Amino acid sequence: MTSIIFSINDKPLTERCISTLYTKYCKKLGIIQKSSHKARKTFVSNLLSNGVNINTVRQAAGHRS
Repeated sequence: MTSIIFSINDKPLTERCISTLYTKYCKKLGIIQKSSHKARKTFVSNLLSNGVNINTVRQAAGHRS
């Protein structure tokens, strides 16, 4: 089974489209643009430091263990 995370009208977005949107919204929000890997690590770290249950964080990050 394939999961589509980012889509418009049920059509998957290309990697380039996602990257362009990411850059656009980082600039619009005035935040530092990080690599997708660093953004993911920051997301997970923020969840953990704010007391989110480890199993919930694991699921949000897409990890099985």
